[in-house]
Amino acid sequence: MTIYVLGVLTPLAAFLLILWLSFGSPESKAEWFLRFVLIGAVFLVFYKSGLWVVTSYHLRFLVAVLFVVSAIYSFNKNKQLSWGFQAKHWYRVFGTALSALICSALCVLTIAGDYYFVDGFVSLRFPFNQGTYSVIQGGSNVITNPFHGVSDNGKYAVDIVKINRLGNRAKSFFPKHLSQYYIFGEEIRSPCKGTVVAVVRGLPDNLPPMADHKNSAGNHLVIECEDIKVMLAHLKKDSITIGKGDMVTEGQLLGQVGNSGYTDEPHLHIQANRLDGKSVAIRFGGTFLSTNDLYTAR
Repeated sequence: MTIYVLGVLTPLAAFLLILWLSFGSPESKAEWFLRFVLIGAVFLVFYKSGLWVVTSYHLRFLVAVLFVVSAIYSFNKNKQLSWGFQAKHWYRVFGTALSALICSALCVLTIAGDYYFVDGFVSLRFPFNQGTYSVIQGGSNVITNPFHGVSDNGKYAVDIVKINRLGNRAKSFFPKHLSQYYIFGEEIRSPCKGTVVAVVRGLPDNLPPMADHKNSAGNHLVIECEDIKVMLAHLKKDSITIGKGDMVTEGQLLGQVGNSGYTDEPHLHIQANRLDGKSVAIRFGGTFLSTNDLYTAR
């Protein structure tokens, strides 16, 4: 259910912030400015790391335009206010200032999540041949990559879904069938040349919002590419075309995206680790992907 909650919360929170900015009644320009910084910081966090593909990826751009219009309207509405404020309201101004400071720090962390601050990375082939794909989890910290970022071995893992021209990841808001997800059944291509060192292929595909808590990766495979191990998880039952010990070439068909394991709905989970288990940042086509980044495969 997590993905549905976040999918509803993202646009709802953004619209509530816009309404607060537009129709709030600060008593001074100082309070308006602090409120603007607070709302702007929280808005940017939702804009950058919110789960937009449940409604529409493109909705975030419309909401951003509305936020700018709201800011201009709010500024003009309150520009006659003085900078001073009544001493008896110091607690309200102080609370707003403290909240603005905290949320600004979260905003900085969100922006930093688009980059990685480590020495090494691995360059991989994007695992799909054609289409537009959105990252629903990725990046270098727990703001943009909350479920992976707390894990040492999955810190830089990436979750990928396919979207259509309208920016939707499925044919309906709450799909009743797995086939309604555009990523489900999509052919996965090997991101590198190497040797298959682990394969699980017989687990069932869950019907959302059910999930398999006992087998977190579900059907998956691991390819050892020189000094890196690459795992692709949540594959479709019995779709994996290779076995343990097989040699694979870059771009070779490996299987299909499913919904097995601990997952709310169909997506491809991919992560890279050194042989000692340490997580490695991934570049696809020279690009480090973070949450809400798009990748178009041709």
